[in-house]
Amino acid sequence: MELSIFLTIIAIIIATLSVIGLDIFLIPNKINYLIDFHATWASKFSSPKIMSVTYKIIGFSALVILVIGFLMNGGLNFLSNTLNQVSSSTNQVSSSTNQVSSSINQVSSTTNQMTISPSESDIASSKIDTTNLSTVRIVYATGAFTAVTATNRKIVASPGQFLNGSVTLDVNNKLFNSNTPLIGTSSWGNHSTSWWVVNNWVTSGNSVTVATISLSAPQEPGIYYIIFAFRDEKTGGEVASATDWSVGHDVWNDGNDIADFNTGQIAQALQNGVTVVNWLNSNGYQPTYVPADVVEVIVR
Repeated sequence: MELSIFLTIIAIIIATLSVIGLDIFLIPNKINYLIDFHATWASKFSSPKIMSVTYKIIGFSALVILVIGFLMNGGLNFLSNTLNQVSSSTNQVSSSTNQVSSSINQVSSTTNQMTISPSESDIASSKIDTTNLSTVRIVYATGAFTAVTATNRKIVASPGQFLNGSVTLDVNNKLFNSNTPLIGTSSWGNHSTSWWVVNNWVTSGNSVTVATISLSAPQEPGIYYIIFAFRDEKTGGEVASATDWSVGHDVWNDGNDIADFNTGQIAQALQNGVTVVNWLNSNGYQPTYVPADVVEVIVR
């Protein structure tokens, strides 16, 4: 410690002398103050170029001595601590990156669980375990659908009767996709034009959506259905036609349209809020869970 302080003092003295010498050399009217020092200095170095080089050497020597003093006075420890801090920060960033990667993998794993193919028992049975599945359930209704409740999904209509009103839906979306259209469709009429979009983007988790309905009942007596369903597709048409976006266009009347639900799918939707549909994708038809609920329209 004492040696480093001594070197620092020596460096300051050398630097001061070099500045004094330069000042005397450049401003001759100060010779009177240090005449002997300047005379000796000037007699040895009469060339300004030599003086300039000399001052540079002296200044550089002073800088070197200051650096040596700094290093001997704990400078190395300071640099070592700084490098350790930088290394620690880098490790923290790396750890955070690994945590983010782990979270992404967990989300990916959860998404894969949500889109798992239906089991054989779910395809054959009316009862489905909905623990990890998306669902949609009718809560209540208004207008021509006032009779519809959470426990009653039936209305009676006259042939050709106007059916105007609304149905409130409790939606539980576990598909984790930015595009999840919810549609409504009637089982009568042209499948490609009988559907409408209830909600272009169903948010993840639980939400409530109101579906406005404006239809005319069929002219022929019978049992018909108004079906609400959603899936992670880009458009309502892809949902209504049960066609994956990868196919490139909606495929209608191939037996799997939402409007084509059979009695087994109707029963599953009424009981569980979800059913199994043969969804068309680029590799062909694949059994897929489809959140859905139904209003039964009895025309007589």
